[in-house]
Amino acid sequence: MSVRKHPNPWLMTLAFLLMMLLAWTPISSWANEYWDEMYLQVGVKLFPSFLAADQDIAFKNDQDGSLLILVVHSGQTKFSEMVENYLKNVQTIRNVPLQVRTVHQQDMQQFNSRVIGGVFLAQPLENGFEELVEFCKSHKTLLFSPFKADVERGALGGMLITDKVQPLINRATMDESGIRIKSFFLKVAKLL
Repeated sequence: MSVRKHPNPWLMTLAFLLMMLLAWTPISSWANEYWDEMYLQVGVKLFPSFLAADQDIAFKNDQDGSLLILVVHSGQTKFSEMVENYLKNVQTIRNVPLQVRTVHQQDMQQFNSRVIGGVFLAQPLENGFEELVEFCKSHKTLLFSPFKADVERGALGGMLITDKVQPLINRATMDESGIRIKSFFLKVAKLL
């Protein structure tokens, strides 16, 4: 008569958890990308309103008289191209033509001597976010991010999605950068 050994329950549990983790990773990655794209689609529609609410936007023309808008990414160009195409279709903000440029976050310094109308963050940044915030503050330009917690981290503008979409503004960043937002926009926005 042979005695059959039962597998160790701890090993079975560990093996099950590892299989679940491996199976969950692609789904989790896909879900994050899906939500990022959804936030981008809503954010890119709200961004022109932020630009138009900047009281000094008429004085932020670039050398050719256009409003230079930078769409910033850190390597994932799919979303930045979507944002760029949408903004190119907007064409003007307060009758000033838009010049939309997609730029890698590491190449922002090439715009040091340029007047920038606004910056749209097209993907979440794990590294370099604080440097981008400081760049925008020193250039007195609006940094808009549609991604969760970026306004709390220092982006001037973003959005709050509940039963409606509401502009979200970081008051400290607004004050530090010297950007003046129209009062009617401040009334409908949530201020942090």
